[in-house]
Amino acid sequence: MFDTLRNAVLDQRLPPGMQLKEQALADAFKVNRALVRAVLARLESARLVEHRPNRGVFVATPTVAEARDIFAARRVIEAALVRTLTAVATPAGLAEMQALVEREQAAYRSGDLRAGLRLSVEFHRLLARLAGNSVLGNFLEELVARTPLVVLSYKGSDTPSCALDEHSAIVEAIAVGDAERAVTLMDAHLNHLEARLESGFRAASGEADIAAMLGLAPAR
Repeated sequence: MFDTLRNAVLDQRLPPGMQLKEQALADAFKVNRALVRAVLARLESARLVEHRPNRGVFVATPTVAEARDIFAARRVIEAALVRTLTAVATPAGLAEMQALVEREQAAYRSGDLRAGLRLSVEFHRLLARLAGNSVLGNFLEELVARTPLVVLSYKGSDTPSCALDEHSAIVEAIAVGDAERAVTLMDAHLNHLEARLESGFRAASGEADIAAMLGLAPAR
Protein backbone atom coordinates (compact mmCIF):
# COMPACT_ATOMS: atom_id res chain seq x y z
CA MET A 1 0.00 0.00 0.00
CA PHE A 2 2.81 2.41 0.89
CA ASP A 3 4.61 1.77 -2.42
CA THR A 4 1.41 2.13 -4.45
CA LEU A 5 0.48 5.43 -2.85
CA ARG A 6 4.04 6.72 -3.00
CA ASN A 7 4.34 5.89 -6.69
CA ALA A 8 0.95 7.49 -7.37
CA VAL A 9 2.26 10.72 -5.84
CA LEU A 10 5.49 10.48 -7.85
CA ASP A 11 3.72 10.24 -11.21
CA GLN A 12 1.02 12.75 -10.21
CA ARG A 13 -1.98 10.41 -10.24
CA LEU A 14 -2.61 11.78 -6.74
CA PRO A 15 -2.22 15.56 -7.09
CA PRO A 16 -1.22 17.96 -4.32
CA GLY A 17 -4.14 18.96 -2.15
CA MET A 18 -6.16 15.79 -2.76
CA GLN A 19 -7.76 14.37 0.37
CA LEU A 20 -6.95 10.76 1.20
CA LYS A 21 -9.92 9.35 3.09
CA GLU A 22 -9.27 6.37 5.34
CA GLN A 23 -12.43 4.46 4.45
CA ALA A 24 -11.98 4.95 0.70
CA LEU A 25 -8.40 3.65 0.94
CA ALA A 26 -9.48 0.74 3.13
CA ASP A 27 -12.11 -0.21 0.56
CA ALA A 28 -9.71 0.19 -2.37
CA PHE A 29 -6.99 -1.97 -0.79
CA LYS A 30 -9.45 -4.29 1.01
CA VAL A 31 -7.76 -3.74 4.38
CA ASN A 32 -8.81 -2.32 7.74
CA ARG A 33 -8.55 1.34 8.63
CA ALA A 34 -5.84 0.71 11.24
CA LEU A 35 -3.48 -0.39 8.48
CA VAL A 36 -4.46 2.61 6.38
CA ARG A 37 -3.60 4.94 9.28
CA ALA A 38 -0.20 3.28 9.70
CA VAL A 39 0.59 3.74 5.99
CA LEU A 40 -0.56 7.36 6.03
CA ALA A 41 1.70 7.97 9.03
CA ARG A 42 4.67 6.62 7.04
CA LEU A 43 3.78 8.85 4.10
CA GLU A 44 3.55 11.82 6.45
CA SER A 45 7.01 11.02 7.81
CA ALA A 46 8.26 11.06 4.21
CA ARG A 47 6.54 14.45 3.84
CA LEU A 48 4.40 13.21 0.96
CA VAL A 49 1.12 13.77 2.80
CA GLU A 50 0.09 16.18 5.52
CA HIS A 51 -2.43 15.91 8.34
CA ARG A 52 -4.63 18.95 8.70
CA PRO A 53 -6.32 19.10 12.13
CA ASN A 54 -10.08 18.60 12.00
CA ARG A 55 -9.94 18.14 8.24
CA GLY A 56 -8.07 14.93 7.45
CA VAL A 57 -5.04 13.78 5.47
CA PHE A 58 -4.13 15.38 2.16
CA VAL A 59 -1.42 14.92 -0.45
CA ALA A 60 1.22 17.46 0.52
CA THR A 61 1.16 20.90 -1.08
CA PRO A 62 4.63 22.38 -0.61
CA THR A 63 4.91 26.15 -0.40
CA VAL A 64 6.93 28.06 -2.97
CA ALA A 65 9.64 28.55 -0.32
CA GLU A 66 9.78 24.79 0.31
CA ALA A 67 10.02 24.18 -3.42
CA ARG A 68 12.99 26.50 -3.67
CA ASP A 69 14.63 24.81 -0.67
CA ILE A 70 14.17 21.39 -2.28
CA PHE A 71 15.96 22.48 -5.44
CA ALA A 72 18.72 24.24 -3.50
CA ALA A 73 19.41 21.02 -1.58
CA ARG A 74 19.26 18.93 -4.74
CA ARG A 75 21.86 21.13 -6.44
CA VAL A 76 24.35 20.54 -3.62
CA ILE A 77 23.73 16.80 -3.31
CA GLU A 78 23.55 16.00 -7.01
CA ALA A 79 26.69 17.98 -7.77
CA ALA A 80 28.57 15.77 -5.29
CA LEU A 81 27.00 12.60 -6.68
CA VAL A 82 27.75 13.50 -10.30
CA ARG A 83 31.35 14.37 -9.44
CA THR A 84 31.76 11.02 -7.69
CA LEU A 85 30.06 9.08 -10.46
CA THR A 86 32.30 10.61 -13.11
CA ALA A 87 35.29 9.10 -11.31
CA VAL A 88 33.81 5.62 -10.83
CA ALA A 89 31.50 5.13 -13.82
CA THR A 90 31.77 1.73 -15.52
CA PRO A 91 30.79 0.77 -19.08
CA ALA A 92 27.85 -1.17 -17.69
CA GLY A 93 26.69 1.80 -15.65
CA LEU A 94 27.01 4.16 -18.59
CA ALA A 95 25.02 1.78 -20.75
CA GLU A 96 22.29 1.60 -18.10
CA MET A 97 22.09 5.38 -17.92
CA GLN A 98 21.93 5.76 -21.68
CA ALA A 99 19.24 3.11 -22.00
CA LEU A 100 17.13 4.86 -19.38
CA VAL A 101 17.54 8.22 -21.12
CA GLU A 102 16.44 6.68 -24.42
CA ARG A 103 13.31 5.23 -22.78
CA GLU A 104 12.58 8.58 -21.16
CA GLN A 105 12.93 10.45 -24.46
CA ALA A 106 10.73 7.91 -26.24
CA ALA A 107 8.02 8.30 -23.60
CA TYR A 108 7.96 12.08 -23.88
CA ARG A 109 8.02 12.02 -27.67
CA SER A 110 5.10 9.60 -27.75
CA GLY A 111 3.11 11.91 -25.50
CA ASP A 112 3.19 9.60 -22.47
CA LEU A 113 4.01 12.33 -19.96
CA ARG A 114 3.27 10.15 -16.94
CA ALA A 115 5.82 7.52 -18.03
CA GLY A 116 8.26 10.27 -18.99
CA LEU A 117 8.02 11.85 -15.55
CA ARG A 118 8.49 8.49 -13.84
CA LEU A 119 11.61 7.82 -15.93
CA SER A 120 12.91 11.35 -15.30
CA VAL A 121 12.70 10.72 -11.57
CA GLU A 122 14.34 7.32 -12.01
CA PHE A 123 17.27 8.90 -13.88
CA HIS A 124 18.28 10.91 -10.82
CA ARG A 125 17.86 7.87 -8.58
CA LEU A 126 20.04 5.83 -10.92
CA LEU A 127 22.85 8.40 -10.81
CA ALA A 128 22.79 8.23 -7.02
CA ARG A 129 22.85 4.42 -7.00
CA LEU A 130 25.72 4.22 -9.48
CA ALA A 131 27.73 6.83 -7.55
CA GLY A 132 27.69 4.43 -4.60
CA ASN A 133 27.29 6.95 -1.78
CA SER A 134 24.38 5.56 0.23
CA VAL A 135 24.19 8.51 2.62
CA LEU A 136 23.86 11.10 -0.13
CA GLY A 137 21.59 8.70 -2.00
CA ASN A 138 19.20 8.52 0.95
CA PHE A 139 19.09 12.31 1.23
CA LEU A 140 18.39 12.60 -2.49
CA GLU A 141 15.66 9.95 -2.34
CA GLU A 142 13.49 12.10 -0.09
CA LEU A 143 14.08 15.20 -2.19
CA VAL A 144 13.38 13.41 -5.48
CA ALA A 145 10.20 11.92 -4.06
CA ARG A 146 8.97 15.39 -3.08
CA THR A 147 9.92 17.07 -6.36
CA PRO A 148 6.83 15.93 -8.36
CA LEU A 149 4.70 17.65 -5.74
CA VAL A 150 6.15 20.98 -6.80
CA VAL A 151 6.52 20.28 -10.52
CA LEU A 152 2.83 20.63 -11.36
CA SER A 153 2.55 22.29 -14.73
CA TYR A 154 4.55 24.30 -17.21
CA LYS A 155 3.90 26.70 -20.00
CA GLY A 156 2.08 24.41 -22.38
CA SER A 157 0.67 21.15 -21.12
CA ASP A 158 2.71 19.16 -23.62
CA THR A 159 6.06 20.42 -22.34
CA PRO A 160 8.19 17.60 -20.86
CA SER A 161 9.25 18.05 -17.25
CA CYS A 162 12.85 17.57 -18.36
CA ALA A 163 14.16 18.94 -21.64
CA LEU A 164 14.76 15.98 -23.90
CA ASP A 165 18.51 16.49 -24.26
CA GLU A 166 19.52 17.56 -20.74
CA HIS A 167 19.87 14.10 -19.20
CA SER A 168 21.63 12.86 -22.32
CA ALA A 169 24.18 15.70 -22.12
CA ILE A 170 24.91 14.86 -18.48
CA VAL A 171 25.53 11.21 -19.37
CA GLU A 172 27.85 12.24 -22.22
CA ALA A 173 29.93 14.41 -19.89
CA ILE A 174 30.20 11.59 -17.35
CA ALA A 175 31.17 9.15 -20.11
CA VAL A 176 34.17 11.26 -21.20
CA GLY A 177 35.26 11.85 -17.59
CA ASP A 178 34.54 15.60 -17.59
CA ALA A 179 33.35 16.05 -14.01
CA GLU A 180 33.23 19.85 -14.13
CA ARG A 181 31.04 19.86 -17.22
CA ALA A 182 28.79 17.16 -15.76
CA VAL A 183 28.33 19.21 -12.58
CA THR A 184 27.67 22.38 -14.58
CA LEU A 185 25.09 20.60 -16.71
CA MET A 186 23.34 19.12 -13.68
CA ASP A 187 23.21 22.53 -12.01
CA ALA A 188 21.77 24.09 -15.16
CA HIS A 189 19.27 21.24 -15.46
CA LEU A 190 17.95 21.75 -11.93
CA ASN A 191 17.89 25.53 -12.40
CA HIS A 192 15.87 24.98 -15.56
CA LEU A 193 13.32 22.84 -13.73
CA GLU A 194 13.04 25.31 -10.87
CA ALA A 195 12.61 28.28 -13.20
CA ARG A 196 9.63 26.61 -14.85
CA LEU A 197 7.66 26.10 -11.66
CA GLU A 198 4.43 27.96 -11.36
CA SER A 199 4.15 30.33 -8.43
CA GLY A 200 0.92 28.71 -7.29
CA PHE A 201 -0.55 25.24 -6.96
CA ARG A 202 -3.79 23.77 -8.18
CA ALA A 203 -5.43 21.89 -5.35
CA ALA A 204 -7.58 18.92 -6.22
CA SER A 205 -11.25 19.33 -5.48
CA GLY A 206 -14.37 17.21 -5.43
CA GLU A 207 -14.80 13.49 -4.91
CA ALA A 208 -12.48 11.10 -6.71
CA ASP A 209 -12.48 7.37 -7.33
CA ILE A 210 -9.30 6.51 -5.45
CA ALA A 211 -9.30 2.89 -6.63
CA ALA A 212 -9.44 3.97 -10.27
CA MET A 213 -6.71 6.56 -9.75
CA LEU A 214 -4.46 3.91 -8.23
CA GLY A 215 -5.26 1.31 -10.87
CA LEU A 216 -6.88 -1.02 -8.34
CA ALA A 217 -9.88 -3.23 -8.88
CA PRO A 218 -13.06 -1.72 -7.45
CA ALA A 219 -14.18 -3.00 -4.08
CA ARG A 220 -16.83 -5.74 -4.21
